[in-house]
Amino acid sequence: MRSLILFGIGLIFILAWMFFFKSDHTEIQKEKNSISTESDQIQNNSKSAIQSGKLIQKISTEDFKNWIETEVKNLEIPVKNPIIVEENTKNFVNQLSTEQIQELKNKILNSRLPINERIFSNYAMMMFDGENSNQSIYELIQQPIPDFKNVQAHSEDEVKRAQEYALKYMQIDELAKRSQSGDRLAFELLNQIAQNSFDAKIKNYAQRKLKEIQH
Repeated sequence: MRSLILFGIGLIFILAWMFFFKSDHTEIQKEKNSISTESDQIQNNSKSAIQSGKLIQKISTEDFKNWIETEVKNLEIPVKNPIIVEENTKNFVNQLSTEQIQELKNKILNSRLPINERIFSNYAMMMFDGENSNQSIYELIQQPIPDFKNVQAHSEDEVKRAQEYALKYMQIDELAKRSQSGDRLAFELLNQIAQNSFDAKIKNYAQRKLKEIQH
């Protein structure tokens, strides 16, 4: 899933600096460039906690916790075959229980967690293609951006708000990707966001993705 990202803390600060000093179009394009750059990093810099080709029928609570910890800790360790890592991650995610999928969603929405843990959780959720997967992505997008009080230039709140929008754009990208593959429900949900989102940035970004699909 080369359209998803893992960006480092340094790039996050660069992204945040760009985020509020450019026009809306430039702002989104810069974030998209960061997303594209880091899509390879999440594959090249993550080491799977699963044995290659081994399917697990049921993921225990301990295995689930260890999997997340291992993936996040080893993000800086290169792997020889990122395609296998991606396949193993997808296999793992699609064997999680409903409660474990919900835990991934909770991690994504928890702004108190380290950003790398949230981004990896988001990456994993985008690989989930089980029941209600499109609806799960839609619900993540619909969750409001936290209200940051001190969004000043180069402030911590500015960085955090930029991170929140980057996560939302990743989610919109996944709905767009599924729409391009002929997933009608994903297209309908993307269209709902483009028409009805109360957040102007998210609404505009979804509209742009729709135009790309339709052309």
